Amino acid sequence: MDKTLEQMVVLVEKGSVEQRCAALLVLGALKSQNSEVTKTVGAALHHSNPVLNDYALRYFEEVKSKSSIPLLLRLLDHPDKEIQERVVRLLGNIGEAAVGTLVKQTPDSSRSWQLNAARVLCAVRGKTAVKGLLQLLASGTDDFNKAVCDMITPAMREMDAKEQELLYDEVEAFAARLDVKQQRAAVISALRLFGQLGRPKARRWLIKFVGPDFHPAVRSHALVGLLRC
Repeated sequence: MDKTLEQMVVLVEKGSVEQRCAALLVLGALKSQNSEVTKTVGAALHHSNPVLNDYALRYFEEVKSKSSIPLLLRLLDHPDKEIQERVVRLLGNIGEAAVGTLVKQTPDSSRSWQLNAARVLCAVRGKTAVKGLLQLLASGTDDFNKAVCDMITPAMREMDAKEQELLYDEVEAFAARLDVKQQRAAVISALRLFGQLGRPKARRWLIKFVGPDFHPAVRSHALVGLLRC
């Protein structure tokens, strides 16, 4: 690091709150990126002082570095809703680079974390993101899965024909792995997505679930899906 950059890093570590905030603004304006800067700003990001949290997050919003992804993921269930919103937007802007690490952390995270993760995945889209969304649905509750499907629906409208076809193929493969008795919420989610996609070829899946042997919620979603396909 050059001398000026070293001084900024030292200020972020040891200066007064005002000096730390000013140094963070300078680092962000310069878009300074290296392991030492990331480590130091990351510490400020998780500091007990919310003002430092704000300015550290501003730095990452400026640089949008891939190295910040693990630090940002920890904030998806931050108590401050505004921090959550900013992190969701930032991870969405970072894009596909954030998806792999996010998906790996999904199974062991809180429901609020997972819901924000779903928002990021819907914003990024792509095959890995779709698989991540379906992974969330596989183990979700009725309410959780409804919330995730409600996020996927508007994202679906922004997809081009190729992206929608990819989504259909992934949902079809997902549905084939489900046990309707053990994973009813996931089955209902698949039926909802088939209906939203509106592909005639989904009828062969939907027709399977309209019989009297299935739970009323499963039958009703299958029938709604058939009307749309």
